[in-house]
Amino acid sequence: MRVISRKPLNEFARLYPDSQSALSAWWKLMRAKSYENPSALKKDFPTASFLGGETTAFNIGGNKYRLVVNIVYSMRTVFIEGVYTHVEYDRLTRVGLLGS
Repeated sequence: MRVISRKPLNEFARLYPDSQSALSAWWKLMRAKSYENPSALKKDFPTASFLGGETTAFNIGGNKYRLVVNIVYSMRTVFIEGVYTHVEYDRLTRVGLLGS
């Protein structure tokens, strides 16, 4: 998959250094694969949450953090929306700012 862009991952890892190895592992696996649909993605990321439309959330660091992306399967492209602490993620989903 083509992942746009690594900058949010690096910025988050600077703030939360314990997330760096998990974000790096996610990046490497995502770049190495080519997912055709959500079912194929679930094989490698069984805890991924589909929030509606193209939006998917991944558990990072033992579910301590959440990585939210938009995946356009037809283009094999992943757009990183943001990385959040679980508290931030819960607040954003509660007020309807994530997903469709």
